[in-house]
Amino acid sequence: MGTTECYADVVLAEMYSRMTTTTKTLTVEPDSDVARVLQEAADTPLVVAASGARYRVVRELPDPFTDYDPEDVYEALRRSAGAFAGLDAAAFKAEIQEQRSQDSQGRPA
Repeated sequence: MGTTECYADVVLAEMYSRMTTTTKTLTVEPDSDVARVLQEAADTPLVVAASGARYRVVRELPDPFTDYDPEDVYEALRRSAGAFAGLDAAAFKAEIQEQRSQDSQGRPA
């Protein structure tokens, strides 16, 4: 660590390098014990302990851009044009600010 680097910068750089590396895929036979455990844990994170280390396994969500069509997005935006016409902008902004000032579960005001 150089004199101009701080510990947080080094930690963040290490985390980023881990996130950008290629993920390895382990294929599991559908009838295996591992497949059954993963299926049971499909909706909740699973922790695997091995050799004193713990690994968090989380089900990967499908890629939302698999069927992405930019023309569909543009068309939806064109159809929504004018949706807020006639809206009292000041009252709408005040209502949003009021909602943001309220406590909510997991996100206190």
